[in-house]
Amino acid sequence: MFTETYCSYELSKKLKERGFPQKDFPVDYYMIGNVCGDFSEFDNALEIGDIIDKDTLLTYNLEDKAVARPTLALVVRWLWGSKNILVTIRPISKYEFVYDIFSTRNALEQIGFGIGYNNSIKALVGGIYKALEFI
Repeated sequence: MFTETYCSYELSKKLKERGFPQKDFPVDYYMIGNVCGDFSEFDNALEIGDIIDKDTLLTYNLEDKAVARPTLALVVRWLWGSKNILVTIRPISKYEFVYDIFSTRNALEQIGFGIGYNNSIKALVGGIYKALEFI
């Protein structure tokens, strides 16, 4: 489920601001940030939020105008492997999920949590946003 769920444009921007290595991870899709003007190779002008593949990004030199659109699973892997922050989710009832955030620097220490999400994806996204505050 999380391996197929991509980050939103807003989360992708926040990840870029917090140092997500856009070129070092296997990211296949990018979202256009702020592009002005028309590209003759496209039927319409690119707009904020348009999704392009890596070949298009490199062919038209759009790296400064796009943000990586990783999957949620890839972001969790990056947080844990590179930033020593583990984001987990768990159900507390049939219709409510929570996230927990742990620091894994020295010992497993809880540094954040959130409650009240009606599905697991929203809980994970909420946890990722909160985890980015610790970077």
